[in-house]
Amino acid sequence: MIFVSGQGAFSPGGEVLAKGDVRSQTEHAIKSIRKVLRQAGSDLDDIVKVTVYLKRVEDRPTVAEVRRKYFKRDFPASSLVGVELASEDMLVEIEAIAVCD
Repeated sequence: MIFVSGQGAFSPGGEVLAKGDVRSQTEHAIKSIRKVLRQAGSDLDDIVKVTVYLKRVEDRPTVAEVRRKYFKRDFPASSLVGVELASEDMLVEIEAIAVCD
């Protein structure tokens, strides 16, 4: 099992990217998860559970649309939580659990 901590849209220097754009921030978060998984010999298809933390719950349809772009096979189990995130500019953070052979 691989547990991926919450991923957001950050530059290498730790600055929040795509301020105000939940679609781009979601893309960045999923790409970061994919990078972590690939380094561990896994990939997005191995994810069995995600938790999505949203600053604005009304952004759920946009996040769901982006997720459908990346999760092609069976969708992982999912929880969505409306929260205050670590940075004022963060709109979304995603954590994941993957099971691989």
